[in-house]
Order: sequence, then C-alpha cells, then structure tokens
Amino acid sequence: MSKRWLARSAAVAIACLPALISLEAISAQPAIAQAAVNNLRSIDADAEGQLIFRTDAPPRFEWTPDLGGNYQLTLFDTQLPLNFRTLPPPLSLARFEINRQGNNIVIRLRTRPGSRLEPPVMTAAGLLGLMLPKASLPALTTAPPRLTPLVPNLNPIPQPSVVGLPPLTRPAVIVIDPGHGGRDPGAIGIGGIRETDIVLDISTQVTRLLQAQGAQVVMTRQDDREVDLAPRVAIAQRARATVFVSIHANALSMSRPDVNGIETYFFSAASRPLAQAIQDRMMQFFPDMRNRGVKQARFYVIRQTTMPSSLVEVGFVTGAEDAPRLADPTFRAQMSQAIAAGILDFLNR
Repeated sequence: MSKRWLARSAAVAIACLPALISLEAISAQPAIAQAAVNNLRSIDADAEGQLIFRTDAPPRFEWTPDLGGNYQLTLFDTQLPLNFRTLPPPLSLARFEINRQGNNIVIRLRTRPGSRLEPPVMTAAGLLGLMLPKASLPALTTAPPRLTPLVPNLNPIPQPSVVGLPPLTRPAVIVIDPGHGGRDPGAIGIGGIRETDIVLDISTQVTRLLQAQGAQVVMTRQDDREVDLAPRVAIAQRARATVFVSIHANALSMSRPDVNGIETYFFSAASRPLAQAIQDRMMQFFPDMRNRGVKQARFYVIRQTTMPSSLVEVGFVTGAEDAPRLADPTFRAQMSQAIAAGILDFLNR
C-alpha cells in the first residue's frame, strides 16, 4: 500500500500526518461521514509557482503519492459548483485531471521525468497550496519544431501571396488543438511524414500569429505528447474558450495517391460559420488545391465542446499532390496564416 497523507482541519491549525490508511477506513469514521459538503471554487496559480485550491472552508484532504510520478489529491465532502473555474493544465505536469467521486473530488497528477511533488499545505483558511515542479516545457516564444521534408519536391509548388491578417476587434480566448501526439502519431504518409509533426508545427505557428493580433491562445499540447480526447475538450471548457479549432492532416490509403485536398468540419449550426471562414481562407491562400468543402461530422472534440468549434484537415499525407506540400516548411507557414486569418474573420464578424 502506498503512503498517504491525511489532513484534518482544527480551529487554529492544519496538520499533515503520514499514515498507511485506506479510503475505506476514512469513510468509516463517523466524523467524516457527517461532514458538511464544501465547495471547490477555483484553481489558480500564484507568482511563487503554486497551485492554489480555493474552497469555502478548510477542506479535509488525502494526498497519495507513488513511486511512478503519479499523485492523487482527494478533497473529501467537496463539490464543484456551477461557477467553478480552473486554469489550463500546468505545463510542468504531464497529467492534471479533476473528477467527481460521490461527494468527493479526486485530482490526479503526474510529474515529468526528474521532478516530484511535495504534499500540499494549507496557506490560509480555505486555501490549499501545492508547489509545482520547477521544470516546465519551452515557452511558445521558442522556435517551433523543424520538420525535414521527407518527400522530394520534384516540381515547384506554386506559392500564394501572403495575405495580411486582420486585427482582432474584440477580446477572445482561442484553443488550438494539434491532433494526435505521443504514442498516437496519427496518419503516416508518403515518405514517412507523420500527421502529429505536421499539425504541431502548424498549430504552434497559428498560436503565435493569433497572439500577435492580441488573442489569448491556449494549446492542448505543445510537444509530442499523447492527450486523450476528453482532456482536450476539458481544456477548452475550463478556459471558457471563445472558439476551439482542432488541426489535423488527412489520409486515405497509399494505394490512392489521387485523393487530395483540404476540408473543414463542424458539428453544430453555430459552428458552421467558423468552419466556413477557415475553409474560405485556406482556398484563398491555396486556390490550386482541391476544395473538399465544409462538412458536418460527429468528431468527439467538436461535438463535446460548447463553443463554436471546427476540425481542419490541411491535406492528405497519402496524396501525391498534398504530401510534398505538407513536408514543405514554407507551405506549413502559409497554411498557418490561412487558418489564423479564418479564425480572425469569424471572430470579427
């Protein structure tokens, strides 16, 4: 059994005591069974690098570490109110999930290799502080990953003229979702090009372009990590995103190199104008590419999000026409401009 930390609040102090105990033993205690339900109001980060959990009253909590870098924080008799807010997953953590279990809240965390977490402490009444690891991912201001073209460009690709991005006329929070990642590379195309690499490069550039226009942008991943579908949606929901855009590259079969083109998907009627705006800009930038249009689909990330959402397919990694483009850094930079321009067009309407 792993070591657990159990905290009990008193009138004047909070004590964290290591003990080998189980959730069953805790739930069997009469005082705990009769405890009033508390509310977790928010999760924020302070200037010292702590996660701050704000509750109505000092919570009873259990801290459960293990040797694999996984941690669990259980807040007993605590609920999430409708106005609960939290920050996007901290970049210094490999995992950050919040779940309800009966009258409790369970928060699961995983550190990155070489870092660890200490037990949380009460910093004030109703404030629980958890110091984050110092290590973090590179900031968005660092250079994007370089992709070596894997397909020889035997024929010059026509390059469109650069269209200036429209300024953002109202505040917006934009979530950019690079598809796949980690153990899921997505589609593998001609010459071995990988969807995950292509869409991460484009997404990173889209993020910088939008930030330069004054938008607040959150990425669901900033490196080659695996992120499940539900956490991608959760990031957008917690960020209270104005729009959500998931970026992918298409594939069919190596035996069908004749299938090429760009397309954009939506689920709800409210999302169709966003998809159309992005598709229109991509065709403006690349009029010689095949226009596969705007389509309705039930992809999880655009079906479960509540804000206008779209899923963009920037070309076929298995297409004889598209694969050389996708392997070309210049094309990816221009595709980034087209997607960013489409998002701004929608927001400025």
